[in-house]
Amino acid sequence: MYQVQVGLAELGLDSDQTSGFVAAFDEWAIACEYIRGDVDGTTVLTHVGRSELLRLFENANRVDA
Repeated sequence: MYQVQVGLAELGLDSDQTSGFVAAFDEWAIACEYIRGDVDGTTVLTHVGRSELLRLFENANRVDA
């Protein structure tokens, strides 16, 4: 979570924008059933969810010629 917060700060998001991002991310993960309970009870992304998130970021950063 710390790395996510640092990344959002580096993007220049203020607290309202960060809250909006987190809410949208949570909604996406829940709607797509990309979450599960970890052994300690923490809610985390599934392996499929992490893969899909990486794919989304890679596609968003791709420059087509």
